[in-house]
Amino acid sequence: MLCCKNRRHFTVSLIVMFFVPILILTKMGLDSLTDAEIPTISETGEQVKVSNGPRTVKIKNNIVEKKLKYKYLFLSYIPTKFSITINGQELKRDEKMDVTIKDNKLSVRYDYEFMDGKRTGAKVVHFEVDPEAQELDLSFSWKDEWRIIIDGATPTSFERIEKKEKEEKE
Repeated sequence: MLCCKNRRHFTVSLIVMFFVPILILTKMGLDSLTDAEIPTISETGEQVKVSNGPRTVKIKNNIVEKKLKYKYLFLSYIPTKFSITINGQELKRDEKMDVTIKDNKLSVRYDYEFMDGKRTGAKVVHFEVDPEAQELDLSFSWKDEWRIIIDGATPTSFERIEKKEKEEKE
């Protein structure tokens, strides 16, 4: 059993071991370090600095009409209108586009319309882009949970866009 003197010494040593390093680290200003300065190891084993600042990637729209078909019961429907916008810029079918991304985040919105406006919808899918990816291939599938598929990026979240009644009537 510890006597009072040893217990006090034990408590003081715990405080020194756990709280003093935290105080020292905060005084050193580790808050000034950013994610952009943290080096990582690439697949080849080389040390690479990965920047989470703005960078440009190429995105190719590989959406084919076959994947746009929506099957319901025994019928297949093709959207009368379908558009893709990436970070606010529209990407036409079979085109490539340079997109500036920040913090490896990318937002893709798709709008669709079936039967000349009788059924419409829109959704925004947010992606985390692989830090080493320079070119991304975009595709689409109604069977996929996220609908938008990008090679070199991972979907993180989505939001459904509700269209106002005025927009639907026009």
